[in-house]
Amino acid sequence: MSDKIIMVVDDEEDILALLEKKLAEHGFRVIVATRGRDAIQKAKSFLPGLILMDIVLPDIGGPEAVKLIKEDPATRHIPVIFLSGIVSKEEEDTKMGVQVDGVRYRALAKPFFFQDLYSEVERVFSPQS
Repeated sequence: MSDKIIMVVDDEEDILALLEKKLAEHGFRVIVATRGRDAIQKAKSFLPGLILMDIVLPDIGGPEAVKLIKEDPATRHIPVIFLSGIVSKEEEDTKMGVQVDGVRYRALAKPFFFQDLYSEVERVFSPQS
């Protein structure tokens, strides 16, 4: 797993461009995918330190892609944060998140403030005490 690689999975070009630019400014290498199946393959190829995953994608949804990523021993350790327009601010604030196969993942509602997202990214990448 590379601690400096983040994969962003979203079918909205403006979200991809924004996150690619802003995360790169913070020293991350950003891999992008616009479909769930591409995300599964890229997770195996690049072993990112974090996946930022949209819920609604054109081929398979984000939760299904995450399920398949977590079933693979090579990629199951990769942390995931969901980003989606179907997650409400209330769900985000109460940290209800998105549940996949009985595991609850952090979720941020779109639109989001980059600083809020970056706080979550820092939490994932901060050394464990």
